[in-house]
Amino acid sequence: MINRLTRAAAALAVLLAVAAPGERAAAQVESTTMAIPANAVLFAPIYIAADTGIFKANQLDVKLVMVAGPGAANAVLAGSADFASIAGGSVLRTAARGQPMLAIANTIDKLLLEAIVSKASLEKHKVSAEGDFAKRVMALKGMTVAVDTVNGLPHGYLRYISKKVGLDPEKDVVVTSMQPPNMLSALKSGTVDAFIFTDPFTTMAVKDGGIVLIRNPELDAPELNPFAFNLIITRQTFCTEKRSICQKIVASLKTAVEKMQKEPDAMLAVIKPRFAQVPPDMLAASFKLIAASSNPSLTVSEQAMRNTQEYSIGAGLMTPAERIEPLSKIYTNDFTK
Repeated sequence: MINRLTRAAAALAVLLAVAAPGERAAAQVESTTMAIPANAVLFAPIYIAADTGIFKANQLDVKLVMVAGPGAANAVLAGSADFASIAGGSVLRTAARGQPMLAIANTIDKLLLEAIVSKASLEKHKVSAEGDFAKRVMALKGMTVAVDTVNGLPHGYLRYISKKVGLDPEKDVVVTSMQPPNMLSALKSGTVDAFIFTDPFTTMAVKDGGIVLIRNPELDAPELNPFAFNLIITRQTFCTEKRSICQKIVASLKTAVEKMQKEPDAMLAVIKPRFAQVPPDMLAASFKLIAASSNPSLTVSEQAMRNTQEYSIGAGLMTPAERIEPLSKIYTNDFTK
């Protein structure tokens, strides 16, 4: 009897010894890097996942790096970042040019951009911010318009709306690139007549005397929604090689979006230190918009990708010959289920 008990105890010890490394491996922290193209409220889910410990709770050590505009996608392609949070148009363009990436989540499925113009520029050009869509877009003729980067999403939107009403975005508008915080001072000083970007900078400009010329596409270009506005992307093979990291990234962002929508005041307080120069009331308004516009499922829909592709072609960022078919080869919902 004693021998049987001894043998059983020994067998149990062996099982525990075998199981322990697996348990330790399951709890092992994995490290990764995510590139962000600008410091904007639309990246709130990422900031919240980082600053509230959601990534850490999912056994992830995520290093966030700022890489302006399309450079974020290039960082992923070059291997200096594993993930990036970028507009769908960038994913389509790189795929069309033989460098396909893989979208694994869409945190915002609406296009959120506005064109803000100064009152002085309206007076100088003798135009109005009133009237129908075509009239307001034509008001940009002869103006200098700031975007964050050439061929980025705001620049593409300028091209799209211009071509839609017969304005030549290459000849009729002067485009200059600058970081979003500089757009505010440039608008105020008259260095630029207008700029195209998203909150909190658009709201800040309006409070400082700027005027909304082109409203969010939900109102002025509804055919563009749903939209792949903010995709989480990686290299094509990364999630095959390191599936658990992709699972943890998406799970973390899902939790962050849920917290944004269920605990808005607490999550606003979390991101506030990252926007110390933004007046609290403007930050609150921007956060409210982003929280309401966030996609709780993080699903990348076929329609959003299709609308984004048509936008990219209409904006001249892709040619019709570069159209990607099937679109499913550059996105997956394996991690959002």
